[in-house]
Amino acid sequence: MAEFLTTKGIISAIDDIIKYAKKEIFIVSPFLKISKTYRERLKTAAQRGVEVSILLGKNKKMDLETFHDLKDWASFYFYEDLHGKCYYNEKEMVITSMNMYEASEKNREFGTRLSKSDPKDNEIYEKCEMECSEIFSLSDPIKNEDQLLLFPENNREKQETHDKVPHSGFCIRCRKPIAYNPSRPLCEDCYETWSYYQNPDYKENYCHKCGEEDIGISYAKPECSDCFHDRNSWDDEEDFYDDNDDFYDDDYDDDFYDDDFYDDYDDYYDDY
Repeated sequence: MAEFLTTKGIISAIDDIIKYAKKEIFIVSPFLKISKTYRERLKTAAQRGVEVSILLGKNKKMDLETFHDLKDWASFYFYEDLHGKCYYNEKEMVITSMNMYEASEKNREFGTRLSKSDPKDNEIYEKCEMECSEIFSLSDPIKNEDQLLLFPENNREKQETHDKVPHSGFCIRCRKPIAYNPSRPLCEDCYETWSYYQNPDYKENYCHKCGEEDIGISYAKPECSDCFHDRNSWDDEEDFYDDNDDFYDDDYDDDFYDDDFYDDYDDYYDDY
């Protein structure tokens, strides 16, 4: 019988699907950053003869560590319009809101666990399996890392180029480069997830300005203490120059040096 799952239950169910697979494992997740434990489970499954297929979407977002660790043990595929998430083997399936992405394990996710052998679950299981099989058949195989849009921490050249752009920033949840805007410090995809709960104090991962990991980051406080103080120091400096500009504008009015002043000045040098 179908079982409703929340975050911890989903993590456990996916672990079981990988661990107890006999023939095949299918991972359907638009975003991929697979934890070390899951990667080890998948490699162990492949070593015992289980066929592992991984489907991703959304601009092929996958980190290099995941690809390098699993490329010899799994087949990777890309389907651009993928948004659903599903994990299954020949016996069990989890349909869920959770991507196979480490940061998602901190979110409030939910889903359903199905058993192919249960008559009440079988129809739903087979319909989902059929849909996933069709998407796999329409997808493009990924053979090398050049086909991937890598996360910024794995593509230093692109990151350094981006860092030179004035006012650049980072998503505080996934570290994707975005426009610097402390009032909107999430990328579109992460903002969509955040907007479900809209908790401004929910703990995030990265400073919006420098992109470094920090445990004190949240939507309400998107910058680390160093960047926050640097920004406020710069604001204070700008205020200082603005005040001084006003001072010079007030005390050295152009009208002070009128034509008579310059005429007298010229006469002085003529006499000299």
